[in-house]
Amino acid sequence: MRAFVARLLGVSTVAAVVAAGGILAASGAASAASGDAALTVIHGVPGVTVDVCADGKAAISGFTFTSQKSLSLPAGTYSLGIVKAGQACSSSNYLASASATLSSGENASAIAYLNSSGKPAIGLYQNSLASVPSGHGRLVLSHNAAAPAVKVTAGGTTLASSLAPGAQAAVTVPAKTYTGVDVAVASSGAAALSGASVPVTADADTIVYVVGSSSAKYSAIDQTVSL
Repeated sequence: MRAFVARLLGVSTVAAVVAAGGILAASGAASAASGDAALTVIHGVPGVTVDVCADGKAAISGFTFTSQKSLSLPAGTYSLGIVKAGQACSSSNYLASASATLSSGENASAIAYLNSSGKPAIGLYQNSLASVPSGHGRLVLSHNAAAPAVKVTAGGTTLASSLAPGAQAAVTVPAKTYTGVDVAVASSGAAALSGASVPVTADADTIVYVVGSSSAKYSAIDQTVSL
């Protein structure tokens, strides 16, 4: 675990690019040594700055909403938790915690978010590195908001009709910028996001995490994983 903490403390050179309007874009994971796993840590809990804990120690400090860090880690099992910035990394202070097992060569993401009950949670996802047809990209929709199942459309085309909280849905599409991306509660049609723009890169996964809540407002975090 000490190696894990050291790697996390050393990722300050990986910049998080935050765009106005709530959409964040960052490309790829940190360069991985042979046999390492790539992990991207994402902050999707609005209204709170957190410290990311590993093995009971602060590994990333002052992690702000919509930020993400990409890093390379040896394969193994890691204990993750988040606390309000400045608090001790103890179980009594954890807003959420999870155990992550990473295998050699794996590409994964860990996102702190509000679940459908409005409570902080940590979602762990293995990212697909499967190839796509030439000129195409894989658009991955990830429901990480305090909302029931949602419907996602782009330019009037339904991409996901009822995406459950915490679930992901993937579709292979021509690489281009998709405009008019709307996210609405499937049961009521109440809008969560409206008119968003999502650039899908060729030969890459573009992962769109829908985060937030009706009270804190919904937003999206965009991660790109090269195939």
